Amino acid sequence: MKVQSQFEKVLEDSAEGVSLPMEMLRSEASLRDLRTLVKYSELPARNEMVYEFDGYITAIHETSRDLQVFNTHVGGAVDSVININRWTSRYIDSIITKQEERRSSLLSWGIDWLFSPFRSPVLFEERFILDKYIEHTAFVSDKIADLILEAQAILRLLSVAEEHLQIINEHVVRSSDVVQQRHSEVFYTLWTILGVNNSRLHNLNKQLSLLKRVDDQRRSAIRQLISLIHDLSDIQSKLGDLRDRVAAPELLADNASIPLQVHIQTINAGVARLEKARSRIRAEEDERLQRALNTPIGKEKWIEG
Repeated sequence: MKVQSQFEKVLEDSAEGVSLPMEMLRSEASLRDLRTLVKYSELPARNEMVYEFDGYITAIHETSRDLQVFNTHVGGAVDSVININRWTSRYIDSIITKQEERRSSLLSWGIDWLFSPFRSPVLFEERFILDKYIEHTAFVSDKIADLILEAQAILRLLSVAEEHLQIINEHVVRSSDVVQQRHSEVFYTLWTILGVNNSRLHNLNKQLSLLKRVDDQRRSAIRQLISLIHDLSDIQSKLGDLRDRVAAPELLADNASIPLQVHIQTINAGVARLEKARSRIRAEEDERLQRALNTPIGKEKWIEG
């Protein structure tokens, strides 16, 4: 339950970027306008740059779509973890009920003393509980593995976008005498080159700001995904360690004194914490999405005429 409590941080990390896919889609207009200017410019490598712009825009578009789905899957995975915890708690509770019924039945026949020397009820109970914990952690680990694979796929998309950006940056450097130190500034430099003698451009500073935001969003997505993969991998590693320890026979003797009711209370307390975190973070997600919807992006007129 202590390991599973780390899902709260995973939810918080995911919630911080919940509006990012929407912002990335809304910022695409700035990239498309810049691509149009490059296409009809006098730059020597304009055809090659348009090709790279197409690749970059496609990668960013797919990333924003997949990020939106991924954020939904993170919440769904936590809901599944909450449900499997409830199921495990009910299962343990059912063991207690069956034990009480069996004990009552034996006592009513007055024969419980016949079997007491030959059985070890505590070890029997603990073996069932530990087997159920192995099943429980395997289910949670599978959910985590799916999320990690999904996040890594999105990171690969962002790497493709980075490759396109690198090539665009090289063309920009060759098309100007400016040494580009950071490719996060490539759009800024390119738009400046195109806009120097272009009287049709309107509100250049705002346009440059929007273009810079596009790559800021890309780098923000990378940071978010790397953080989530790290947190999910940490949970998965700890669950794997727990499964190994549970499988060890000596653990039975160590845990034999823990009443079943304590297991139930521990699980229920963990579920309550996760549910509380889920509700709080859902409200934060709604607030971030509403803020993003209310933020005007792309209303500026990019090219006059």
